[in-house]
Amino acid sequence: MYTDFSEVLSDRVHAGDDQESLRSLHLGDNNLQPHASAAIARELRHNATLKYLDLSSNTIGDQGASALSAVLIANTTLETLELASNGITCRGLECLAAGMRVNSSLKSLELSFNGFGDVGCTTLCDTLQKNRALQYLGLGFNGIMWHGSRALARGITLSCSLQRLELSYNALGDAGAAELAAALKGTNVLHTLGLVSNGITDVGATSLAEGLVGNQSLAVLGLSSNLISDQGASEFARALRSNHTLCGLYLEENDIGDAGSRELKASLETTMSCKTLAPELQLAVVMGFDRRLGAQSKLFSLDAYMCREILSMCAVRRPRDILYYPKVVVQEPLPVHTPW
Repeated sequence: MYTDFSEVLSDRVHAGDDQESLRSLHLGDNNLQPHASAAIARELRHNATLKYLDLSSNTIGDQGASALSAVLIANTTLETLELASNGITCRGLECLAAGMRVNSSLKSLELSFNGFGDVGCTTLCDTLQKNRALQYLGLGFNGIMWHGSRALARGITLSCSLQRLELSYNALGDAGAAELAAALKGTNVLHTLGLVSNGITDVGATSLAEGLVGNQSLAVLGLSSNLISDQGASEFARALRSNHTLCGLYLEENDIGDAGSRELKASLETTMSCKTLAPELQLAVVMGFDRRLGAQSKLFSLDAYMCREILSMCAVRRPRDILYYPKVVVQEPLPVHTPW
């Protein structure tokens, strides 16, 4: 563990050959204090090569977050910043948010295990609207509840770049799930949503399933270790028959039984047609080479080669990965008591 970060990093950053090699800096779990993070930030503000900075599992706190905010404002190359488990409160998050509003390079920000709760999410909402670069935001283990999910839902609909949002191990509940479900209908950017262990029951699952029906961007939805039973599984199975974007639905460690499992299995067999084709073109594909669409149809002059290409395109199906893992309760035999 370095003792004088200012001196060491100054040598690395300002040395010509070393500067070219400084692409990533891993300083996680080093018991770094706020003054050390300030020294790091001071040396990296104008660094032109660093892309990955890991400061997770330290104790930089709000002071360190404030120093890193200056890095986000000035630096134009940093793409990934890991700040999990650093005791950053809402005050420090506000500083980071100020830097993010003007930053144009950071793509991934990990803030799990900090505990800033719902208030921090309100701060992030405005940031997600103004930032046009961030693609991943990790907010697991932060004590986020319904109010925070409402703010994040608004941020999702306003963001033009956020593709992955990790909210696992919070306390969103059914109300929070409903807020995020509504956001799914208003985004065409979000690709992955992690909601593992959030106390979501069939009520929240129903809301999310309804959100999937009107969504065309989400590919992965993580709902492991919640309280979803056959009813929720049935709602998801129904949604998957009309949603052709979702490829990964993870429901391990829920309360899904045989009935829900059967419906989820059946949903895997749904046809996944090419959603980008116009209805008329889809009809032509179904008919194959027998194009009976009338002389006025734009497809009337398609040759056999083009029809084969269209058929080949529609034959490509994106496989789904639906993990339901129904809990099986094994009844242990009663102990046999032998009378004395």
